[in-house]
Amino acid sequence: MIKRLVFTDLDGTLLDHDTYEFEQAMPAIERLKDEGVPLIFNSSKTFAEMQELMAALGLGPSPTIAENGAGVFLPKAQFERSSAGWLDRGDYWLVTQSESRQHWLDLIHAFPRDELSIQTFDALGAQGVAELTGLSVPAARLACQREFSEPTSLQGSAQAIAAFVDFIKSHGGQVQQGGRFNTVSGDCDKGRSMRWLADFIAQTEGCQVNTLALGDAPNDLSMLNTADTAVWIRSAHRSIPAAVSNGGFVVTTRPGPQAWCDAVINWLMADN
Repeated sequence: MIKRLVFTDLDGTLLDHDTYEFEQAMPAIERLKDEGVPLIFNSSKTFAEMQELMAALGLGPSPTIAENGAGVFLPKAQFERSSAGWLDRGDYWLVTQSESRQHWLDLIHAFPRDELSIQTFDALGAQGVAELTGLSVPAARLACQREFSEPTSLQGSAQAIAAFVDFIKSHGGQVQQGGRFNTVSGDCDKGRSMRWLADFIAQTEGCQVNTLALGDAPNDLSMLNTADTAVWIRSAHRSIPAAVSNGGFVVTTRPGPQAWCDAVINWLMADN
């Protein structure tokens, strides 16, 4: 038996980059529901944000990968606990892949600020994040409920930014470039967490898996490189990286949720 799985980025992919709307994606989402294909969010967003979005999309409990691969959340109704290291989070098990948010905040604060301006979600607060992103204040509060990582806005020379990245790396972390922010976190990424989850589902259910991944930013490349079928959602805000052009990915002609919808339906049709 082959089980199909869809892993998706959110901002700029399933959600419109500017408005966060998703209505154009709903035909594909409804088709995934009808065909019993899990839709697995794999995003820099927090688990709190993704829970809210799942409810808005009419999705039931589903495995979720939060904060650029730093946390994998597994519904207890679908998965039995298989490791004492898994944390109990209400209706979900949490498999952690990174140190805590506070660990990274302490490192960020330790970096000299002479030539680099660093804005963090922690310093901005919900109101500041709302102003910077266009999110509503309630949505920004969910975005600030981070557990393993810290989005930053870096303003400075390329040399100063590179020095910051090297500083974080020297302490076991990384800085991942997303659609809007550079996120500081541990040595994890969307691709490794996706592979772990796909393998775990295959092992648990005694099946093979066929994976589709969709993304639009550099921090999605590890996920796209891991998938059986990879779709790069074209962006009006950035050019297509060489890694995409050379990676054999499907590249959409349009941006955002309409392109996402078309790509998912095409994959479903091709797989039948």
